[in-house]
Amino acid sequence: MDDQIMLQFLQRMAETLVTKDPAAVYTATEGLITHLRGLGLAMTADSLIDNRRHMLSSVNLHPRWTPAELGATARLFAIVPWELKKDRQGYLAKFPGLLAALAAAGQPLSAYRDVY
Repeated sequence: MDDQIMLQFLQRMAETLVTKDPAAVYTATEGLITHLRGLGLAMTADSLIDNRRHMLSSVNLHPRWTPAELGATARLFAIVPWELKKDRQGYLAKFPGLLAALAAAGQPLSAYRDVY
């Protein structure tokens, strides 16, 4: 099943990335993500949200951090073994635009843990 989910996701990404329209990418993939969350596959949904952000960023089409992206990242970081990373802010700074999005919102990343 995971292979079929990823295949569907990647097909939707490929079909819409060529348009160079981030809104089309979000629209084409959101239904699958919502469906996975409804099936109780929240971690899979979060991973697709994160993968979508990475793919959009890799082709300079990631316009801004969405609440869903912040939420997925917050849930991921909630389980990161921070003791293995000496510089938490430095690590967060590796995610393009993340610190700026958090500063603009005036919220720490942890405030988004329940945002989907």
